[in-house]
Amino acid sequence: VDIDWEEQLSRLTGDVIAHQAGNAVRAAQHWAKQSRASLSLDAADYLHEESQQLPVRREVDHFMTEVDTLRADIERLAARIKRIAPDNK
Repeated sequence: VDIDWEEQLSRLTGDVIAHQAGNAVRAAQHWAKQSRASLSLDAADYLHEESQQLPVRREVDHFMTEVDTLRADIERLAARIKRIAPDNK
């Protein structure tokens, strides 16, 4: 349900005051959205750069590449061991 609060308010206060109140609410919502985005970026920057609590993207990518390489090496080693191991019959 999408209620037009500005229209509801205009019935009590008139169109001009309701429109000004609507503009004020929209401006506050816009400010809050920008503040939230800015705070999110600042927090991420702090955690990555200042406190070094979180790794930067390139470090994560490098780690994941190394994990993939290790996984492939282990799979090849397991296949080789299986191939050369004597049967346990």
